[in-house]
Amino acid sequence: MATPIIEAISLIHGFLGTIFLMSFTGAIVALFTFTKNRYKLLKYSIFLMTISILLIDVTGVYVYGIYRASNSESAKSKLLASETPWVHTILMEFKEFAGIYVALLMLLINFLVMYYKSRILEDKNLRNSIIFLLVAGMLLTLLTFGLGAYITKVQPI
Repeated sequence: MATPIIEAISLIHGFLGTIFLMSFTGAIVALFTFTKNRYKLLKYSIFLMTISILLIDVTGVYVYGIYRASNSESAKSKLLASETPWVHTILMEFKEFAGIYVALLMLLINFLVMYYKSRILEDKNLRNSIIFLLVAGMLLTLLTFGLGAYITKVQPI
């Protein structure tokens, strides 16, 4: 049974995911409209994605500590003792590292956007590289979110 503070942090964790997804939309719109005045939208969208994914990781680490507690009532212990231990040994083990990779990828993208500035919108190869990195990050994020939702449905915290 989760305490109110864990429930609140889990809610914030999910809300930050929504902000991340919405900011992705802004970044993609900026990258596909090819106008100089879209750099500001790109810069703010990428910055918001970076901050939100870092906060998602921080809140996720807190909730993950509850999940992984070393008592027999923890979600991890229950999963390992159930008929579906693979949910932890495969899915959760992948999920816990995939989220960190998204944060690192977003830090890289944020650096590139700040370094190259509006040249990103003028240089087709640079723009396509940023789009590729963003889409890869988004796919990894969606996979991570999906795994989190599935694991929580199988064994609530």
